[in-house]
Amino acid sequence: PPVDPLGSGGGWGDPHLYTPDGKLYDFHGYGEFIAMKSLTDNFEVQVRQGTLPYSLSTRATVNTGIAVQTGEDIVCITSNRPKLFINNIERDWNFEQIALNAGASIKKIKEGSYPVIVINSKKGDQVKVRLDASYISSYFDYSITPSQSRAGKVEGLLGNYDGNKNNDLRLTNGQPVENIFEQLYPAFADSWRMVIAESKQGILGSLVQYIRLSCD
Repeated sequence: PPVDPLGSGGGWGDPHLYTPDGKLYDFHGYGEFIAMKSLTDNFEVQVRQGTLPYSLSTRATVNTGIAVQTGEDIVCITSNRPKLFINNIERDWNFEQIALNAGASIKKIKEGSYPVIVINSKKGDQVKVRLDASYISSYFDYSITPSQSRAGKVEGLLGNYDGNKNNDLRLTNGQPVENIFEQLYPAFADSWRMVIAESKQGILGSLVQYIRLSCD
């Protein structure tokens, strides 16, 4: 995985996922999924996984969209000539840092030749989105470094951040699954899949509606 601080999780490539506790697995679900969701407040990260327009494979997917609830704001980034939206308003890439509500922020940095968008929540969580240097890529990589105060208090594709990588793969009802195709698909994938009727309601409505309607 990309070099991130201890306690980071995320997804890169097609997509290879890594949890903050150190679990590595491949996840090729298609659609929108909860990557990480707080059990104590409204911090949430949802990802969209889709196919590459030039891919010959019908099974592999990549990261094509991400929505982050920072506390008071929703930040959304999509791939394929990437776009940035803050609270349903498109913003251009000509910025160094943008202040959000309640101390949250967005800033643009570089890691090697890659532009990286760093989204900080009001409680110190950090989400990084690594874009292509040309800003025309059809997919991106992302990482999430949750605040240490969230240890054992999150859920999603990236596990529960309790220090034990062996219990990271679970359904929403807590049932453990193994890292094998027959258990990841469809049960695990569908368990964390977002559908509009079940989406968490935020200040701008459900995040899945936001990522579909505002970020396409």
